[in-house]
Amino acid sequence: FESEILSHVPDAKILFHDVLRLPNTSAILFPRVHTDALVYFLKRKGIYPNQCGSYLQHLHGVLAASGIQTESAISFSLSRMTVQEQVVRAAALIGGTGKSLRGISEDLF
Repeated sequence: FESEILSHVPDAKILFHDVLRLPNTSAILFPRVHTDALVYFLKRKGIYPNQCGSYLQHLHGVLAASGIQTESAISFSLSRMTVQEQVVRAAALIGGTGKSLRGISEDLF
């Protein structure tokens, strides 16, 4: 999943890739893209990033403690039922949506 994301958004940053973490969860920073806008448009396309309950609060706390700007970070989890075609499709949609939003909001960052 992370490799597919990077193939569509080369300047995306995979967060915490060098530490012990859950194998099915990925936190990704999309420079110059606002998280709320990205989440909104991804949901409209049927992609649902992690954003509810205490998980989001925990993610924002970890990112803030690490000095990472939370307005550009988003987290995704895959299930054991997720297949390769879904990963490829999701990464393409995430990449395309991120690029579109970056073009719209370039002046905000």
